[in-house]
Amino acid sequence: MPHRPKVLVVESGLEYQRLCEEAGLGKKAKLFFASTLAEAHQLFNEHRANLALILVAALMEKSEQPNTVPFVLACRERGFAGPIIAWSNAPGYRQPLVAAGCTHEADKLAGPTLVLKLLGLS
Repeated sequence: MPHRPKVLVVESGLEYQRLCEEAGLGKKAKLFFASTLAEAHQLFNEHRANLALILVAALMEKSEQPNTVPFVLACRERGFAGPIIAWSNAPGYRQPLVAAGCTHEADKLAGPTLVLKLLGLS
């Protein structure tokens, strides 16, 4: 089986996790889904040496304000140099993530397509 890049998807909404699968990401990349911030840190620590990309939502765990900025900062502080996509339908929520170290931003529908493009899989 050919090598599939590893992608960490930090998203608590099951409908958006399904969107990733429906867009074909699961067929072309190995996806790790984190539904909580604690799980995101755990999966990042377990797989960071082999992660190709991180797709991170702005809001996790029913927060009403962006709460994933500390996660993005931690990824960068721990040496992750790959692409991180700020993933939200609200541009105002994506901007703090870009300032924290995200290299790209996308709305919810465009996120999976951008992942495929950045990994050269589209």
